[in-house]
Amino acid sequence: MNKRIQPASVNWDKNGTPISQQFDDPYFSKEEGLAESTYVFLETNNLAERFAALEEDQHFVIAETGFGTGLNFLLTWQCFLEHAPKSARLRYISVEGYPLRPEDLSKSLGQWPQLADLADRLKDQYPVLTPGHHWRLFDGRIGLQLIFDQMVPALQSLHPKITHHNFEQPVPSVDAWFLDGFAPAKNPDMWQDSVYASMARLSNKNTTAASFTAAGSVRRSLQSWGFEVEKVAGFGRKREMIRARFNADWRPEKAQIRAHADKSTQGWHLPSDNSEDKNSPKNKTSIKGENAPEVKQVSILGAGIAGLCLARSLAERGIAVTLYDKNEQPMCAASGNTQAAIFGRLSPDQGDLEDFVMHCLAYSADFYKPFWGHVGDNCGLLQLTRNDKETQKMQQLIAQLPSNNGLVEYLNSAQSTERAGLPLKEGGLWFAQSGWLSPPKLAQEILKDPFIEFRGGLNIAVTKNNNEGWRLSDKDKDFQERCDYLVVCVGAEVINNKDFDWLPIKPVAGQVELVGETESTQSLCSIISQSTSIFPAKEGIHCLGGSYRLGETSLDIRVKDSDLNINKINGMLNLSNDSLKDNPDRKNLSKVGIRATTPDYLPICGVAPDIAQLNKDFEALSRDAKTPINKVAPAQKGLFLNTGYGSRGYAYAPLCAEHLSAIICGEGSPLPNHLQRAIHPARFPIRNIIRGKSETNS
Repeated sequence: MNKRIQPASVNWDKNGTPISQQFDDPYFSKEEGLAESTYVFLETNNLAERFAALEEDQHFVIAETGFGTGLNFLLTWQCFLEHAPKSARLRYISVEGYPLRPEDLSKSLGQWPQLADLADRLKDQYPVLTPGHHWRLFDGRIGLQLIFDQMVPALQSLHPKITHHNFEQPVPSVDAWFLDGFAPAKNPDMWQDSVYASMARLSNKNTTAASFTAAGSVRRSLQSWGFEVEKVAGFGRKREMIRARFNADWRPEKAQIRAHADKSTQGWHLPSDNSEDKNSPKNKTSIKGENAPEVKQVSILGAGIAGLCLARSLAERGIAVTLYDKNEQPMCAASGNTQAAIFGRLSPDQGDLEDFVMHCLAYSADFYKPFWGHVGDNCGLLQLTRNDKETQKMQQLIAQLPSNNGLVEYLNSAQSTERAGLPLKEGGLWFAQSGWLSPPKLAQEILKDPFIEFRGGLNIAVTKNNNEGWRLSDKDKDFQERCDYLVVCVGAEVINNKDFDWLPIKPVAGQVELVGETESTQSLCSIISQSTSIFPAKEGIHCLGGSYRLGETSLDIRVKDSDLNINKINGMLNLSNDSLKDNPDRKNLSKVGIRATTPDYLPICGVAPDIAQLNKDFEALSRDAKTPINKVAPAQKGLFLNTGYGSRGYAYAPLCAEHLSAIICGEGSPLPNHLQRAIHPARFPIRNIIRGKSETNS
C-alpha cells in the first residue's frame, strides 16, 4: 500500500469551478459539468438501458479512473435508483490518487442542488484521508469502493498479479469503465500501459468503456488490450470522444504478458467458479462466468462482535439471519467486557498486517458513527509511546500520512495531557474517531433489525446434511434445524471442534478489572492505552485491561492479574500519591475472557476449505512452493469461518463482515486482493503443504 498519498490542492475560478493545482485542469465545467458527465459516461455506456435490463438481485460493477468531486458517482447512483430493479445491486469502484479534502468536496458538490440529497449522504460518509480501499454501502445495495492510491497500483490491487498461467482465471470483473482522469498530456501517469492491462484482466464479454478524450495514444492502447474502439461525437464544443467494448475472445500476446507478468503469484483465494455455462449473459455477480447464489437466509454460530457485525452486514442486504449462541444473551464471552475500545496498532512498516489494521481503523471510523451517544462515547483514544523506538515509529507513520487526515495524529506530552484530562509524561498517537462502546447496548441496537433473530442457550453441534447444507442440533435440548449457509463466528472455543482442529488458533486468557475512580482520575476524558488500557469512568468506575495468558483457557480470576493491571495503570498515570485501589469484592468486578489469536495476528475470514481436496490439488507445492497452480482453494459448500480476532475484534470485525458478506452474496470484496488472501482460512493448510506438514483431516 502506498502510504504517501497527497490530498488535492484546489483553486477556484471566478465561476466557482474547482481547478486542480497538481494538473492545472478543471474538475468539471461550471456551466455544463452535469450534462457533460451524463452524456460522456452514462449515456455512452448505455447505463439507463442496462440498469433497466438487470434481473432481480443482479449485480452491476462500474470502475472509474479518477473520483474527483464524486459527480459521476452521484449521477450513476441517481440513474441506478431510477432504472434498476429494487433488489439489483451496484458496486462503484473509483480510484483517486489526490483525494479532495472534505471541505473542498462539499463546496464542489454544493453547486448541484438537484443532487443535494445524495451529495449530503456522500459527504456524511466521505472517508478519512488514508491510503487504501475505503468501502461505503448505501441502502444495502449501492456500494462505493473508493481507492486512495495512484492508478496503476490501485487497479492492480483488484486482481492477482498477471502471470502466463492465470490471465484467464476468473476474477471479479467490471461491466463499465469511466476513463475520467485529467487529460493524458497533463497526467500521463494515469494512462500508462499497465492501466490497460488491468482493464483487460478485469473485463468480461459485456464490458464497455467511455472517455472524454479521443487521444490517439488512448485509442491504440485500448485496442492493443482487447477493446474495440470507436470515436463518437463529443459533448458540446468537443468534437470527438471514445466509446469501446471489450472483445472476450481476445487473448494477449506473449510479449504483453511478459511485460506485466510476475514470476510467481497466488490466486487460490479467489471465488470459485461453479457455473455450468461460463458465457451465460445472465450472471448475477461480478465474478467472470459464475452465477452467484440467491442467498435468502444465513445461520451464524456465535453472537460476539464478529457474529453481530456480520449479522448487521447481511441484514442490510435484505438477508435473514439467525444468530445462535451457547449463552442466554449475546456478547457474553470475550466480546462482553463492560466497555470495549476500537483500537489497533498502526505502523509505518510495509506488510499485510500493517495494511489490514489501517484499512480496518479507517472503516471503523465511519461504521460506529451511528452508535455514539446512546451506545458508547466517542471520547477518542490515546496510544502512548512505550519507548524511544516506538516514538520514532509513530512519527514515521505520521510523516507518511496526509496532515489532518481525520484518522490519526501525533501529540506531544503537553497535547496528550490536554486531550486526556490527566498529566502525562509521554506523547503518542491520537485517534479522534475512536472511543468506547457498551457491548450489551451495541448488541441490543443490532438485534433491533427485523432481519436478525437471536437464539441463545444452545450448545450447537454441526454436521453435514445428508443431501446438502448443514444440520444444527443440541443433544441436550429438543432442537434441530437445517441451513444452506453457515458461518462459524465463535472464538477460541472453535479449537474444541474436531472439524476445525487444523486451525492454528491459540487461546489467550485475559483478565480485566473494574476499579473506582479517584480524585486524580475522575478528570480522565479519553481512553489511554500503553501496555494496558484505562477507560474514562462510567458511573464512577474505570475499566482496566487486560492481562495476557498465552495458551490458557482457564476462566479463573487471579489476584496477581488484578495487581498487575492496577500497577501498570498507576505507573502509566504516575499515581503514586493517589493510586487506584484493588476492590475487595474482586469476583464481582473482575472478568476473564478467552481471546482467539492466530500465528500471523490476522483474523480467519472466508470460505472454509475442504482440507482433503486441498491437499490433493496443491500437493505440488510441497516440492516447489513456486509451482503455478491455476486453481482456487476447494471449499466446503455453504460453510464459512470468521474468527481469530484476538483483542482487536471491535476494530477488525466491521470490515471483515463486509468482506464475508460480499463472498456469501457473490459480490466483489471491499478489500484489496492481497488482504483477501492474507485473511483467507486456506492460508494455513497451504503453508503446511509447502512445509511438508499437510493436514490429514477435513
